[in-house]
Amino acid sequence: MKYSVTLPFKTAATNAGGNKAGAFWAAVRRAKLQRKGAAMAIRANVRPLPPFPINVRFVRLSAGRLDSDDNLRAAMKHIKDGIADAFDLKTDRCPELVSWLYDEEHADRGTYAVRVEIWPREG
Repeated sequence: MKYSVTLPFKTAATNAGGNKAGAFWAAVRRAKLQRKGAAMAIRANVRPLPPFPINVRFVRLSAGRLDSDDNLRAAMKHIKDGIADAFDLKTDRCPELVSWLYDEEHADRGTYAVRVEIWPREG
């Protein structure tokens, strides 16, 4: 069974606005919100949790695009940590248990979200 949960998070490259006054604490608040929000959403909407190994795909919905290698992965870091928390993983670095996939889809200007898709891995 494939699960899909849409999170209302605006994501951006982690270095965006790094020199603005107060940006450090805003980034800390955003990271905490994204991590806890992702964990709560997965726990509430993905039942029963699929058995390992699984695939998890992040689809960033936004009018703008990020570099698909570095910035897209970095923008999803705290959401990824929250999903690992929801599955009670001690680390998000367990390729034998979870394959993390990243994608982007164009959305209307002013629309921001992250769709998380989770499904059992074949074989």
